[in-house]
Amino acid sequence: MSTERSQDRTPYQASKESILQILFKKFHLSNDDLTFFEQQRTEANTVMGLDGVRDDFPNGQQLDEDKKLGRNNVYSVSFGHRKREGQWTEEPAIILFVARKAPLEIVEKEFQAPEIARKFFDNRFATDVYELKVVRATPQDSK
Repeated sequence: MSTERSQDRTPYQASKESILQILFKKFHLSNDDLTFFEQQRTEANTVMGLDGVRDDFPNGQQLDEDKKLGRNNVYSVSFGHRKREGQWTEEPAIILFVARKAPLEIVEKEFQAPEIARKFFDNRFATDVYELKVVRATPQDSK
């Protein structure tokens, strides 16, 4: 009795299209826009040092008032829906995933969403910042 691998996949995995391709179609953006975004996202993540596993995020830490948030606050750059006033919109946006949302004044300029949109994406897309909390697994006591 054999099972088909496709039965174990989500609709996105079973599709030959990537999630980004599906999103870009939904937003009526061109394949050129998709190619541009993928190239620029890769460059942004590489230039900003976001292309590896890191353990230096400021979750739960007191902010040092003299030190601005920078690379240690940013998880990655991606693409998705923009959120306004707590509601999802149909507006496409460059999404910056961060450990802590903060006012621009305390974020190093090169890691601010507007600066990333300008520098890497020629301001072709709106921006949004999503705060994520990292959950760390710890080994259970063996008793």
